[in-house]
Amino acid sequence: MKTMDRAIPSRGFETGLIAGLRSRQVEKDIYCEGMQLLLARGNQEALGVIEESIRRVADAPDTELPRLGWDAALRLRHRGAAAWPDVWNIIQTRPVFVLPLLEALGGESEMRGALAESLSDDDLAAFYVWLRAQFGVSPDGAGLSGRPEWVMQNVILSVLHKRTSAESVSALESLARQLRDEWYLQKVAWEARRELLDSQWAPFGTDLIKKVVADRRQMIVRDEEELADAVWDALVDYQASIRGEGSRLLRLWNEPGATPKNEEAISREISHELQQMLLSRGVSVTCETKVREGQVVDIYITCVLPGKDARKSSLIIEVKGCWREDVMTALETQLAMRYLRDTSSRQGIYIVVWFKCDRWNGEDYRKHRTPAVTADELRLFLEDQARDMNADIGSAIRALVLDASIEGAESQPKPRRTKNAKRYPRAPGSSKSK
Repeated sequence: MKTMDRAIPSRGFETGLIAGLRSRQVEKDIYCEGMQLLLARGNQEALGVIEESIRRVADAPDTELPRLGWDAALRLRHRGAAAWPDVWNIIQTRPVFVLPLLEALGGESEMRGALAESLSDDDLAAFYVWLRAQFGVSPDGAGLSGRPEWVMQNVILSVLHKRTSAESVSALESLARQLRDEWYLQKVAWEARRELLDSQWAPFGTDLIKKVVADRRQMIVRDEEELADAVWDALVDYQASIRGEGSRLLRLWNEPGATPKNEEAISREISHELQQMLLSRGVSVTCETKVREGQVVDIYITCVLPGKDARKSSLIIEVKGCWREDVMTALETQLAMRYLRDTSSRQGIYIVVWFKCDRWNGEDYRKHRTPAVTADELRLFLEDQARDMNADIGSAIRALVLDASIEGAESQPKPRRTKNAKRYPRAPGSSKSK
């Protein structure tokens, strides 16, 4: 090739060479080698020849298609993926052209270099499906028969396999789902998935192994029961954290004033804490989520369960301030009979946030609406109610009374309000958030 390159002293000689190459008596190998040399030298006349050939395919007689296939193959080798859209359009418009094109590309290695490795995963998958529909699968299943239409199918699968990317594996698995009877395709898709996982796997450090062995909460959630347990364990940890030292408990209170925040703000705080605790387990936590028309739940928790047929699991949390008039009934009327009955989820947690304590400002009307029971009495009542509902409707509801009380007595003396001072809290019957 280098000797031939030195033998071309001028552009005029190149023009003459093109004319000679276009003679009908020139053999394929000589034509392709000469044109490739000219294209490599940036000869515009040679480029114009192969561009014009694509436009002629639609109306050319069958006897001319082999020569046009040579030019199409040269175009693909020279321009790669940029040439594919026009070639693909011609193939679909005139399917008979694909055989001259594949024959012009040559053997398996030439096909791989000129066509397959230049195309996207989606282009390769679409071409494979088209070839499969036109010519069927190779008798040996692996495209080893030597016919170019079957060799090309094998080349496509081989290239997608060797790319070892999430996109190429996804393309192979999509093909496997469409063509379930092709054993070789199923084998390639399975091996590609295994090799992708192998390439992404990194050995666990000893510290992580010890953590997983000691605490199952370090593992990804695998089923509905583990999701419910993971959320419950996180809530138990959250309860412990707000009863310990620090200011996390005070995030649920208004300061100054020593009054509980409204339910929306409380739900946001709990939602944020749960997301931080559950993120490593593949769990998503959202606040004030619409689950269907007219129904917005306080906290909506979802995860995708691993496995061959991955599916989503969800859990609904209803949050109530202890002052709510329906605090003793909403577990049944709201969480069980509305949210869980009308959605695919059967997992729910009913949380009552318990603020009743001496520090709660006595002028807050909500304090006087809190039931005259202790937190433990309310917990036992709600646990019995959840057990009854689970037996009645097949739900999996748990009840939690989250202790957000503050130790100590209300501050004294209280400042006297002046006539123009801001009134706090709002009087009963005024508009308020949930």
